[in-house]
Amino acid sequence: MRPADVPGPRDRCVQERHGDQRPAALPSLRLCRACYNRLRRDLADLGRLYIELENALPAGSGPQHGQRVTGSSTRPLPVNPAVADLRDQIRHDLAWWARYVADRRGLTPPTGATTPALAQWLTRHTDWIAAHEDAAAACPPVARELAGRARALAYPSGARRITIGPCVEEIDGERCGGTVYATVRRDDDPRPSVIYCPACGLEKGAEEWRRFGREYQRERRMAG
Repeated sequence: MRPADVPGPRDRCVQERHGDQRPAALPSLRLCRACYNRLRRDLADLGRLYIELENALPAGSGPQHGQRVTGSSTRPLPVNPAVADLRDQIRHDLAWWARYVADRRGLTPPTGATTPALAQWLTRHTDWIAAHEDAAAACPPVARELAGRARALAYPSGARRITIGPCVEEIDGERCGGTVYATVRRDDDPRPSVIYCPACGLEKGAEEWRRFGREYQRERRMAG
C-alpha cells in the first residue's frame, strides 16, 4: 500500500511527453500545472493566431512559397498553401473538439461559430477537458502542435532563444527541475520577449526581467 502523499498512476499527469517522470496532476484533474497552463494558453492563442495568419496568406509572405521554380513557367500561387492548409486544420480541429465537449457535456455545440469564437468556447471548457482522461491525453498535443505551427508561420524567424539555467521555481514544495529560457525578439516583432520554463509554466514578460533576474540569482546562490 502506497503512502498517502505519494502520487499514484491516476494522480499523475497523463501527457506522454513527460515519459516515465510524469509530475503530479492538479487536484481533480488529469494534467499537471504546466500542461494545464499550456493547454489554456494554446487554446486561447489559436483564435488570435487564426486571424493573424491572414497576414501570411499572400504568396510572397513565405520564403518558400509563391515563387516560380527555376526553369518552369508555372506562376506563383496566389496564396501561401502552408498557411491556407493550417488555417483549415485549425478550423477543423477546433470544431471537432467543440462538438466532442458539447456532446459529452449535454451542451449545444457552437454551430456556425467563427474560428476565434470556437477557440474562446473551448478555452472556457479547459477545466472539463483537463479533468477527463481521454480528452486530457488527446487535446493538449493537438492544441500545442497547431499553435506552434501557427506561431512559426504568423511570426517568421528573428527570435533568439537563450538558455538561462535550471529553474528554481517550487511546485508543491519541490524544486521544478526544468530549464529556464529567454526568447528575445526584434523590436518590430509583435510578439513579446519572454523568460519561461516549459516544465512548470513559468513565464515572465520583458518588464519583469530585472526583478526576476535578481530573484533568480538569489535563489541560485541559496541552492548552492
